[in-house]
Amino acid sequence: MARNYFGGTSADVAEDEAGSRLPNLPGRVYLTATDPDPVKDVLGPNDEPLDGLLADERGMIPQFQGPDGTEQLWVDFGKGRTMLTANNVGVRFRSHLLSNADPHGDRAYSRELLEQAVLKTGRNDCRTIPSDALFNVDAPAGTNDVIRMSRDAKTGTNLKSSGALYLDPFTDNTALVINSANVTDTKPLITVNGSTPSTFRVMKNGDIRTNGALITNSPVQAPNVGDARVFSGPADPATQGITLKPGDVWVTYGG
Repeated sequence: MARNYFGGTSADVAEDEAGSRLPNLPGRVYLTATDPDPVKDVLGPNDEPLDGLLADERGMIPQFQGPDGTEQLWVDFGKGRTMLTANNVGVRFRSHLLSNADPHGDRAYSRELLEQAVLKTGRNDCRTIPSDALFNVDAPAGTNDVIRMSRDAKTGTNLKSSGALYLDPFTDNTALVINSANVTDTKPLITVNGSTPSTFRVMKNGDIRTNGALITNSPVQAPNVGDARVFSGPADPATQGITLKPGDVWVTYGG
């Protein structure tokens, strides 16, 4: 804790019972109204050591600093003890309000409790009420990140407020891995619903099922196809300027 300031205001005077000023008189400082031993640990306004108090020529008590953390002191100029209250309370309170520090330690205490309740590493067991979500996020409009994973100032996988999930590994790791130990071969691992349910599905056994056309701009490679090409129609592909290769297939129709 810091030292507080006493004296130095228009209300801090050395006087007798009749209210007469006591100029140029030495005074003593006490911690309480009954403490028999004077306080020795007092400093001037500029942190200079003081042997004691001395009222000025007007009988005013000069400004001084009390012991560390003291809020009240008693002074005696030979006419009885008078209590002084620290006069820098307002300055300290304003500094307290404007400071970003943690003067009471409550923020650090709260963080400690939170870290004990929700571990940064390891296992966190949470129970939810049926039909209730563990976390409810009222996502704002737009595409801002709601959950973001970052490493070395690079943004990786994140969940957008639009509901979109971006998978972006930091290295060349696989972006999406789905384990299916308890899923049968006839159950889909990935299902995409479009205008009709199950527009696109990836099954556990590796089958890909789609309700739409399979369109590719690159050759289709498969054990039973290889590099073969498939042509169809009434005209021989060779007459269309196409050189057939071994394994190519021409399915005629309409001729």
